[in-house]
Amino acid sequence: MPNNLPTTAPATVIVHDLAQAKAAIAVAAALDLSLDLETPYELGEALGVGWANGFLKVCADDGLHLPGRFVFHCGASIGLVQAACACGLPAIRLEPETPLPAQTLQALQNISGTAGTILLMGPPPKPVFRFSPPTDTPNQGALEMILKEWLLPLSSDGKIT
Repeated sequence: MPNNLPTTAPATVIVHDLAQAKAAIAVAAALDLSLDLETPYELGEALGVGWANGFLKVCADDGLHLPGRFVFHCGASIGLVQAACACGLPAIRLEPETPLPAQTLQALQNISGTAGTILLMGPPPKPVFRFSPPTDTPNQGALEMILKEWLLPLSSDGKIT
């Protein structure tokens, strides 16, 4: 199914847990869309890179194929960027509160390049969908429907299967 999402920047879905990620993966497959799954910055600051590594391992163990990149959001923390690179995370986002000095940015680019980690700067490009933080046992069908309703206007034919 063709879609009208930009080819250079897929939609980003902010996920807090595995249930939300599974919903995004299922919807992306149903709509034949590429989606980047990204952690919220506060999750990275609270749980660190170990959570992201564990999350990716569970996805691999469960046979889940991500519909785009998995991006670990480091907030404004240069330390998290360094730790994420050291752990080999595939893609990370740094959103500093003020512009970084050129030397600092170059050093981070060198570190991430050496690690094979994609370093993304600033907020994610639009369109962005952010699941609410989970408060109880997730309903997989409800999570999928919420995301499908958001993605409907982004599909070229307006149909969801």
